[in-house]
Amino acid sequence: MLPALVKTRSVRFLLLLLASTALHAVVATPLAVDTDASSSLLNARATGKYVGATCTTNEECYSKNCVLFGGATQKTCRRQPAGGPCVENNNCGSRVCIQGKCSASALTGACDTVSDCADAANTLCQAGKCTASSSTSPAQRPNTACNANSDCASGQCQAIKYCLDSTGKEGPCSSCFPGTGLDVPCVPSPLHCTRLPLNAQCTDNGDCSEGFCRSGICTASRTGDACVSEAQCTGTSICGTRGTCYTPSKGTLYPQDICGANSQCSSGRCLSGLNFTSSTDQIYEYSGKYTYPTRCDFLDLGETRCRTYVDCDPGICKNSVCVLGANGDRCLFNQHCANLCGSDGICRALPPKGSVLVKQPCTADDQCVSGKCETDFISRPLPYNSGSSTYVMDKVCSQAPAGISCSQDSDCQNSACRNNVCTVLQLGESCSSFSQCATKNCPFDAATGSKVCATGATRYPCQSNSSCFSNSCVSNPTCDATSTQCDPNWCAPVATLGTCRNSDDCDLDNASCDTDSKCRINRGKTCSAGDQCLSRSCISGKCA
Repeated sequence: MLPALVKTRSVRFLLLLLASTALHAVVATPLAVDTDASSSLLNARATGKYVGATCTTNEECYSKNCVLFGGATQKTCRRQPAGGPCVENNNCGSRVCIQGKCSASALTGACDTVSDCADAANTLCQAGKCTASSSTSPAQRPNTACNANSDCASGQCQAIKYCLDSTGKEGPCSSCFPGTGLDVPCVPSPLHCTRLPLNAQCTDNGDCSEGFCRSGICTASRTGDACVSEAQCTGTSICGTRGTCYTPSKGTLYPQDICGANSQCSSGRCLSGLNFTSSTDQIYEYSGKYTYPTRCDFLDLGETRCRTYVDCDPGICKNSVCVLGANGDRCLFNQHCANLCGSDGICRALPPKGSVLVKQPCTADDQCVSGKCETDFISRPLPYNSGSSTYVMDKVCSQAPAGISCSQDSDCQNSACRNNVCTVLQLGESCSSFSQCATKNCPFDAATGSKVCATGATRYPCQSNSSCFSNSCVSNPTCDATSTQCDPNWCAPVATLGTCRNSDDCDLDNASCDTDSKCRINRGKTCSAGDQCLSRSCISGKCA
């Protein structure tokens, strides 16, 4: 479940059809009869798993091609597709390796899958050979993988969102179509034959785009027909939660109910792409895998027949009418109230300018001490169960950056409140958190008995050499030029035998701070002299 700020009626869901790449079956040993290289050469080159073996990376395979094949869930070693790298003909599904790349086969050429053939759209891979597809081939049924419109009984070969089984139940489309000529009976295909319209000839319910297959004809539904998908109920009838087709009466459906016509909804609006909300009025992702049926819209202000605030957008439900909550009404979001929903879940008046503290609800920047009112999580009691609380996304006052007025440290982001101004603390200044310091280091100082900002240890972010205990601020090699998730510069480690405060100042991968406050190399790491090692013993270039 995903919490959100408010509901919106118009949301566009991007439905992706994942098109599988053409995968290539190869035999279980490089010494197959169709190889174009000598057995001795293959034996010399074979350094990985053979074809058909399970794998996780390309490097494990002799063919250097570890992929999912057909409907399998475990990757296996396969031959390379056209354009893939090769060192010999047998590395390729086409059995043609030219200047280190697999080449596609012409007609009668070798193939593992139809994609090994140069003219894949008009070719089949049959008995391991590229063969011209026949115009007299039987048309494919709906939901069957295809290459072209001419393949299909419906005359349409398209990228469809889902397929139907023989009962008409929705499910994933098979990624396979016949004609590979190998023991693996399919190759990936992104296209499938569309389903048939009403009155078309059919074999089972899965052939029909709507309705049912009766006596070999796609036929409109009747009231009471058992249904397994919304598409089976034609016209304004729905399957809903009953499992049978029926037509709801006028105005009988509530918000979010599946609907077949505007008149069936109490809101008067039957929409596609409607957001789903939970019992706490928070938007969540639709759990349906394949279809997104039309549903009744939420009620506007002034519209009637609401049950709870969840039916309203915006506002709350009072006396079966959607209204904006007055001061004193219970709420969960600001949009439930005419003014503001307090952290106690009660609608209240808008706060004075500059009066709201960090993490407290707001509706505008000027209400916040920090001057920033932004969307964030806030906990509020549930309107119909004040003994329980939930976190929701709503507008709250956020921390202020350096230079903005404040009243306490918690008002400030990456700084501290000094003289009522958010200030980045410098070396030697008292701190309570590393984020307050320019050096991002706030250790306990025994001399003062408190935490103070100190120079940064190894890999601490820095702006200058003086920010680092090692006096060396260098580029951070883990960051790329476009990254916003890491600091571009960090403190280099103290050199071997250099002075350290603790092991954080030394090379974190190789050294530690010794009892004499010098960085020395750990056991098993490279050294050139015994004094460099914690053990004081360097043998054959390694600390003992």
